[in-house]
Amino acid sequence: MEELMKTFGELVEQYSRHQLYIERATSESSKFSQEIIEKVVLDHSVKSAAVAEKILPHVPELQSNIARIEVERGEIQDEKASCEHAVQELELRLAISELDEKDFKKESADYQKKVKEADKRIEALGAELDVLSVALQRWVDLAQGADQDPGLDQQETDGATEGSPDAVDVDSSIEEEGEESPIPQESQEEMVDEGDDADVEDLVVDEEFAMEDLEPEVDEEESDGLSEVENEEAGGDKDVDESDDQSGTDGDQRQALLLYSEGTAEEQIYPFTKDELAIGRGPKSDIQIKNDNKVSRGHCRLYRKTGNFYIEDLKSSNGTTVNGELITERRLFGGEEIVVGETFFRFRIM
Repeated sequence: MEELMKTFGELVEQYSRHQLYIERATSESSKFSQEIIEKVVLDHSVKSAAVAEKILPHVPELQSNIARIEVERGEIQDEKASCEHAVQELELRLAISELDEKDFKKESADYQKKVKEADKRIEALGAELDVLSVALQRWVDLAQGADQDPGLDQQETDGATEGSPDAVDVDSSIEEEGEESPIPQESQEEMVDEGDDADVEDLVVDEEFAMEDLEPEVDEEESDGLSEVENEEAGGDKDVDESDDQSGTDGDQRQALLLYSEGTAEEQIYPFTKDELAIGRGPKSDIQIKNDNKVSRGHCRLYRKTGNFYIEDLKSSNGTTVNGELITERRLFGGEEIVVGETFFRFRIM
């Protein structure tokens, strides 16, 4: 328990600092340009989101301990009440002279001892419960103040977070259209070799997907599986559960980021400022990857639908993977590792 509280407290303190920096940076609008302020705010938004990912797994554990203590304290209170009831019965028997003073003291001594022990245990559990509850409430307040989902178990909290948003607001005015990424080629093991062409062709995209924007001339080396496909939202067979779309009621306000070389000096941040983000080697791509020959001209796309985020492979030659799994289309929940050709990204929902 002590280790949990120490780790949880340190992480919440880190999150609090990043949110404070965001608040302070925003308040300096009269002294600094909007571009500089947005850059600093985005930097700390990304960092606070990363800290939140570390905090969230501890929240159910904290709630579980709170629930356990409450149950234990309730059981002790019931035992105490039972002992007090027994003492009252003995007092009545003393009052009607069924028991004399000596017998009363003898028979009530054990019950009175248990009542005192129960009081001490209830007090200790109450103090422990206060510490846990205060720590959890601080996180909830910080998260809700930053539009971050606190990750509470609704069954245990009985709707304690009803109405709380689940996203950190990042200024969507950050421009990235037309920006070309100097992403270097990374040495990774080839995902698809010549013998795997049949497997790539098995990645089925719905028949009704439009194929109108193909380049009129395609180099021979790119012709295998190369296309720029636009999804006309036809209801085909995909590995995305359409029922997930119903969960985005309040999610339209959420922001997302794609990070290249996260945590390094080469880190690049691509804010999800539109409803779609195209990735590929072609000049029409929102994120253009020039130096990876395993990336197709129109390789894949990320898109937003009913408040949720998805990634779709556009029949690329070498495929797209999410957390090591080759995909056709997949819903993204944040924190996933995405590999496009041999180029690695991290997807984060703010």
